[in-house]
Amino acid sequence: MAVLDISGHYAAFHNQETVTVTFKRAAGDTTATVQSAQRGRIFSRSEARRLGAALMTDSLSFFIPRDELIDDQAAETMEPGDTITDASASVYRVLSVSEIALGQHVSGYRCQVREHR
Repeated sequence: MAVLDISGHYAAFHNQETVTVTFKRAAGDTTATVQSAQRGRIFSRSEARRLGAALMTDSLSFFIPRDELIDDQAAETMEPGDTITDASASVYRVLSVSEIALGQHVSGYRCQVREHR
């Protein structure tokens, strides 16, 4: 049976940027540089209500490719509380994480974030 590997398909999308992921763990913080992160759409409260959802604050998401975390030898999974720092030094705290997968293969993580102030 053939295995469909979609792990590199994120490279076909636009709006890629380099970010630094900081894994906040009890044993100490570690970082990984991700060159193909993708910033998602911001939803305002008014737009969310119009779409039938209620959000506490403006929402932004990042897609973090799993293979870049492994390539950086961080070998970590994204968790709430981790941070993402973009090229302009804005820091975003991860609120929730969803694994993006096809079958058994996790290609990356969709992270809902809020700017850390």
